[in-house]
Amino acid sequence: MAEPQLRVDTHALRSVAVDVAATGGRIVTHFDGVRAELCPADQPGWAAAAALHAVVEAWGGHAEMLRGRAVDAGARLTRAADGYDGTDHGVACRFGPG
Repeated sequence: MAEPQLRVDTHALRSVAVDVAATGGRIVTHFDGVRAELCPADQPGWAAAAALHAVVEAWGGHAEMLRGRAVDAGARLTRAADGYDGTDHGVACRFGPG
């Protein structure tokens, strides 16, 4: 019985990498777009205002963390595609095409 062949579409993998990284940026952009709606202007004497500002800032920090993770994931996917292409190239050079 012949061994199954592993086929990886590195072009598609790189495309996904770009999309994943861009999604991280969109998370931050969308959050920044609604930040003012989530956190009304300061109102003297309203104790909840400070807490609400802190929560919105915390969510902003989480959005930035997600952006960083998405960018990192995109970079890892790109490195994986590079690794697959490099392996294929090495094998082709060593054994010839085919």
